[in-house]
Amino acid sequence: MKEKKIQCSFFAVWGNRTVNGKVFTMRNLDWQANTGVNQNKIVFVYKIDGEIAHSTLGFPGVMGALMGMSAAGLTVHEAGLDSHKETELGNQWTLRLRYILAKAKNLEEAEYIWRNTNNTLGMNHMIGSGNVYDEKLPAIVMETMAGYTAFFRDHDKREDNTTFVDPKTKSKYIAGHSMPNVVFRTNHGYDPTIRKNLVTPMPEEASSTMKRYFLLKDGFNWYSATRPMNEADALNMTAIPANKGEIDMKVCQDSNIGTNVISVMFSPEDLKMWAAFEYSYGKDFRPACCGVYVEMDMKLWFKA
Repeated sequence: MKEKKIQCSFFAVWGNRTVNGKVFTMRNLDWQANTGVNQNKIVFVYKIDGEIAHSTLGFPGVMGALMGMSAAGLTVHEAGLDSHKETELGNQWTLRLRYILAKAKNLEEAEYIWRNTNNTLGMNHMIGSGNVYDEKLPAIVMETMAGYTAFFRDHDKREDNTTFVDPKTKSKYIAGHSMPNVVFRTNHGYDPTIRKNLVTPMPEEASSTMKRYFLLKDGFNWYSATRPMNEADALNMTAIPANKGEIDMKVCQDSNIGTNVISVMFSPEDLKMWAAFEYSYGKDFRPACCGVYVEMDMKLWFKA
């Protein structure tokens, strides 16, 4: 069966893996090419009385956060995780993420908000933080389904050395590679309760979600053995797992078959972000990650 094109990825990296221990976070939206929405790219900035100034990236009509960053140094992220457990009695995820950007002063407050609101469906989410209050633990991952959230920090035993059984070949393979000072996800889960209810509880080893997860794992291991990551390195790691048509995930082809529509990397301590959107249409379409990343200093926009 051909895999769906709606595939995403995110990570947070910090500590001894980065220059001066800086926090970098990213989010790729691999969605559907040639819808026409790229003609109306928007970086929203919200400055509302009683709320923390914050920014989201997306398109007209999306009032919540597909991804974003707040003046408190929090970033929000998502990647699909299809579950059989769904409900309408909860908080629609884009509005929920934007509420966190508007209200949470640090990661502790963001987690409190999450625990006191409800999931509607299966998703992988992450909240990152460049806030000095969160410097010892600057990111958490949430694997979700209706009525249940599994919270993950770095080097979590539920993820590390987890073994899946390939549903096609029936062979076992190591599917989980958690590490210190980094968290990352594509489109599968690791919590046992979450996995029992997933539409695809054990993906094939050759599936897109596993290929992109392994690319991230290998990249972080390479940088850990070579040098601490700087901004350019974090951008490189952002672009690598973005969907380029999967001819060669490490190389941008002169091709219109990719599906990466937004790619963004955040440096939340500095309140900076680097964003790329898909561009052109039809035979001239090119994925976001193969275009230009525009650097934006959001301090200039968050000022009162």
